[in-house]
Amino acid sequence: MTRRSDIKGSWSSESRSAETTAKQVKRALMAAQVAKTLRIVRQQRGISQERLGAMADVTRTYVGRIERRILNPTMSSMGSLLRALGVTWAEFGAVLDAADGD
Repeated sequence: MTRRSDIKGSWSSESRSAETTAKQVKRALMAAQVAKTLRIVRQQRGISQERLGAMADVTRTYVGRIERRILNPTMSSMGSLLRALGVTWAEFGAVLDAADGD
């Protein structure tokens, strides 16, 4: 015989699973927007991945992996990349918001 607590626990775990999946999707979409925005800003400034990497003290492959959404940058590395680009977090956020509509 199925107990009421077993049923309730099942619903709870399904609900948590759906919430987790929704959060993962949200994070993936945000990571994609950050990657797209980083590429937009870098290209607007006419800076290659190699040059940006050197300026931010990271490798060209690190920059490329961020832009291709293979790697999520830490806040520290994003700060270094933005400083190297001469962009504030607020300016990056404005471009991010504008790119979100594309």
